Amino acid sequence: MTTRAVVLGARFGGLAVTTWLRRLYSPQKLDIILVDRWQDTIYRPGLVHAMDQPPFGFVHRVSMPLSDHCRRLNIRSVQDIIVEIDPDGQKVYTASLPPISYDILFIATGSESAWEHIPGLNIKYGGLCEGYQARHSSWKREQWKQGHFVFAAGPIVGSPQWHPKISVGCECPLLESAFLFESWLVKQGLRDKTQITVLTPAASLAENGSPKIQRRVAQLMKTHGIEVLTQCQFERVTDKDIYIKGQRIPYDGSLWVPPAKGPSWLTDTKIDDGYGWIPTDNHLNHPRYENIYAVGDGISHPWPKMGHAAMVQSRVAVHHWHAKRQHKKLPAPYHPYLVWLLETGGPYSQFTVTDVFYGGSRNIVYQGRWPAWIKRIFQRSYVWTTGSLPIMP
Repeated sequence: MTTRAVVLGARFGGLAVTTWLRRLYSPQKLDIILVDRWQDTIYRPGLVHAMDQPPFGFVHRVSMPLSDHCRRLNIRSVQDIIVEIDPDGQKVYTASLPPISYDILFIATGSESAWEHIPGLNIKYGGLCEGYQARHSSWKREQWKQGHFVFAAGPIVGSPQWHPKISVGCECPLLESAFLFESWLVKQGLRDKTQITVLTPAASLAENGSPKIQRRVAQLMKTHGIEVLTQCQFERVTDKDIYIKGQRIPYDGSLWVPPAKGPSWLTDTKIDDGYGWIPTDNHLNHPRYENIYAVGDGISHPWPKMGHAAMVQSRVAVHHWHAKRQHKKLPAPYHPYLVWLLETGGPYSQFTVTDVFYGGSRNIVYQGRWPAWIKRIFQRSYVWTTGSLPIMP
């Protein structure tokens, strides 16, 4: 009898899970169903180029048809909105199709944008999380002439039990966008007419990096003439002003990484932690349901909310499930560490690998040309293979 694996979500985590599953099991031994609301998936790190490239073109270059991925791996694709999981009956319910039964379930749907968390904030103030948001932000940037442009990171609405505490989800695209925008302004002759400010609720930029990395990022901001305001407690947003505790910040243009929360459809279910996030152990296995795993941004841990982390977690989760089935030695648990290739405008990028924030001692940081080359090669390879890289992290 064929075992059925259902994978929810088709971005970094979901694509990596399906890739590892198919490498371990043939279609005759494992039926894989991939569920996602979109027909195409997007390499979202590439959307930062909304701030230095024309509105049409850059999104197309990072878009990947899910049909290619599913055909290559011989898996089934279901395009629909996930509305509920019945962990006791082992079924997934979607908006318009019959329930999908599973033997093993991998949840990789990520976190959810919580624009409503800050009064007055909404999507019209600029975002990067989806292709349509990035195109809109690119169009706004094309119209830019002068004034004050603000890049703001909303807080993460996480569990108070998380340790160590984090204030934001993924600030990397926000900082990259600021650097790319600054570089674009220089080319357009508009730099001396534009003030750039980054707002963050964190105590420092790169909060889950090491002190060394935080100092490097702060110095980069200073070198590029970008002002940074930390520990921002956002009170409300209007078309012209951002109100933080004790201060009003007038602005003419903005780009947000919005507040992040756990998926609404999981909140107050048998699966979440009480705050909408999915609890797991260090093998990404759910503590109450041994046939449920979760990877990526939606898990209830303060681990890096980044694509590389989701891919590594996927490898750990799939191999843990496989080892249990085959009664083999369990793989090493997931150890959180930050891998960060920060585009800083022009031909340079900053390469970072560190686990200091999570109690480790690894602390590598390098600024130069080759990290930018690596990032471009990785993006092209990822898009070309629809997430099924020959060598997976």
